[in-house]
Amino acid sequence: MARTFLVIAIAAAVIYGALLIGTGFLRSGRGDTWTGPDASVQSGLTLAGCPQVEGRGDAIFPSWIRYRGSVYASTGGLAPIGTTWQYGATRFAESEYRLGSTRLLLDEPLSGATTPETVLLLQEPARAARRYDRTDCA
Repeated sequence: MARTFLVIAIAAAVIYGALLIGTGFLRSGRGDTWTGPDASVQSGLTLAGCPQVEGRGDAIFPSWIRYRGSVYASTGGLAPIGTTWQYGATRFAESEYRLGSTRLLLDEPLSGATTPETVLLLQEPARAARRYDRTDCA
């Protein structure tokens, strides 16, 4: 009986590990298109020809995001958003772009021709947003 339980436990652990590795591999090669006024905002874990963004993402946040034609790399840093986590009540300029529960915030209000140096990603509920700085990748 103990041997059977041990074999089942080991098999379950191996299957779980294989699923984790497989989903991580599939996610690393995928790019996501955000919903919003247009389909120009994209993000992902790897970006061909841009080694600066490799390995900066995690299970929730991407390594890079493309906004207004520029690529932004995760800094790993956080920016406090204020006393509330609710979208519409942060101290940042809020864009209309989102990917699931993650929203794109801007460090400051922008004119139509301005490209920001920093963007932020907020996943509700949170009291801080993840910082992304513009990088040289096109």
